[in-house]
Amino acid sequence: MAKYKVLTRSYIGGKVEEPGAIIQYDGNPSSNLEPLDAAAEKKMAEYQKQVGQRISASDPRFIARMIEKQGQ
Repeated sequence: MAKYKVLTRSYIGGKVEEPGAIIQYDGNPSSNLEPLDAAAEKKMAEYQKQVGQRISASDPRFIARMIEKQGQ
């Protein structure tokens, strides 16, 4: 089973996980999880390829992109 570090408070596998928690998860990973092993890296890459890179609205890259767009 893939191993991840939880980056933001999240509802995963039927329970709330706090930031910093290390979990094993077989579902589709999102930007709230950081892969910690080869299985997680593979699952993350496959899922991102399938659905495209998702960026959280609180992600600094997203915020910077929105600021740039407003200046145009």
